[in-house]
Amino acid sequence: MKKILMMFREDRKIDTYPYVFNFIKMMNSKYSIDFLVTNDMYKECNVENLNLIPIKNKKYPVKCIKYILTHGKDYELVVTFGIEGIWALFYYNFLNPSKRLPGIYFSMELFDCVKKLSRVYRILWKLFGGSVKRDLKFSVIQDEKRAEILREDLNFVDKVYLLPNSYIGCTNETSNWAYKEYSIEENKKILFYSGALESWAFDIDMSKYLAPLFDKNFILFLSGFSRDGYVEEIKAEYKNLIAAGKVIINEKTLDENEYTKLVKSAYIGLPWYTKIDVLNLKDPFVRNVYYIGLSSGKLCKYLSCSIPVVLPEFYYGYKELIQNNNFGKTSAYSVELSEKILEIDSNYKIYKANAEIFYKNEIEYSKCAQVIVNKIHELID
Repeated sequence: MKKILMMFREDRKIDTYPYVFNFIKMMNSKYSIDFLVTNDMYKECNVENLNLIPIKNKKYPVKCIKYILTHGKDYELVVTFGIEGIWALFYYNFLNPSKRLPGIYFSMELFDCVKKLSRVYRILWKLFGGSVKRDLKFSVIQDEKRAEILREDLNFVDKVYLLPNSYIGCTNETSNWAYKEYSIEENKKILFYSGALESWAFDIDMSKYLAPLFDKNFILFLSGFSRDGYVEEIKAEYKNLIAAGKVIINEKTLDENEYTKLVKSAYIGLPWYTKIDVLNLKDPFVRNVYYIGLSSGKLCKYLSCSIPVVLPEFYYGYKELIQNNNFGKTSAYSVELSEKILEIDSNYKIYKANAEIFYKNEIEYSKCAQVIVNKIHELID
């Protein structure tokens, strides 16, 4: 069985990155995969032909280079989900020109190269980055606008395939899991937000926008992680609503099965993000968030469960996405949000059906990823 080397440097468990984990599921029946992850990402996974190799986060870039220089001859392909893997590949091929390893770059974040490369590395990038082009066979990113920006940021990027941050399969049945797990009254309709409960992502004014709904059998359910402690500010701001059972906050890390059952318990999904300064789009982080598009894991997860959504109309492309596919609404940052939710409520079955149609036809992971899998077969088989 031929071997692939994968690399990804992050700080959450590997199975909390479905974009990455689902790709492994698409590949592991045919290839053996060694995956260099950080200690924070490591988790015992009962996945066939997958070997997770943990590395200390601070030493990750250097350790990756050392590993590939020592073991590179064992592999047919390098798949990297971060910029560190591109550098490791560059060093290996520079020192082993007679056995060059091909590579594929999955762009997880548009600001990856700016965020993670030191000043010295950026200088080296300008000098040698173009030579990576012959070894990097293609890149993968979530939608066309992000692909356009990726090409601008990394001048060696040529061929790009689109793969939304979605899931394998569509689960259109509902669940009462959240109602049982969190003692929610059965007549309540869950407005669901998942993901980062952090200052850059979560709009703390959301409860004010939703205030007209809290006496109409709607509740707000927040579920996610907080690396900056912002969740404590949210709890303080929402104290009375939490006490009244109108807001529920879950900070527990859920496995994929539990999370799916939680999402299927929702009535309407809120892939909602705080408003940012569009005058500052030259900032890589701001650009990454504003053009979030189909890299939004929460949006794709809700649609994979046929959950209608309300998106912030402020973000690039969302208004057109809704207008063209009618699986929800877009809203301004105001009580208009509650009005849009009531509009969905009045024609709920139509929006739910459209969410399923759009997901299955346009962004279901295995369907979109198949062209990438085929290209890998062509490269190394």
